[in-house]
Amino acid sequence: MNQLNNTSWLEAEIRESLNSKSFQKPDNIAEAIRYISTKKLWEEVANKMGSPDKDIKQQLKLIVDRRNKIVHEADIDPTLSLGNRWDIDESMVNDAVDFIEQVVESIHQIL
Repeated sequence: MNQLNNTSWLEAEIRESLNSKSFQKPDNIAEAIRYISTKKLWEEVANKMGSPDKDIKQQLKLIVDRRNKIVHEADIDPTLSLGNRWDIDESMVNDAVDFIEQVVESIHQIL
């Protein structure tokens, strides 16, 4: 088997193995990075971003939890009457996007 076929086979195996996994939460992201690196992901991201790693992971968890509420619960607050949605505005969305971009850029620089 030539190198191209080996590479294609390996890529297909990796895709098959990972296609049902979610890499949204901090622990899952770190697990995925361990496939290609031995670096301590969140410690290094924290150094790049200038914040404690626990704060970065907590912020990411909050964004993922909100995303899941939007996707799986129609973003409805279950403590109120049907149809009342959780508060959200453009600033909150922009802050989340900016934060995720910073995390991704930090990971890219680390690797």
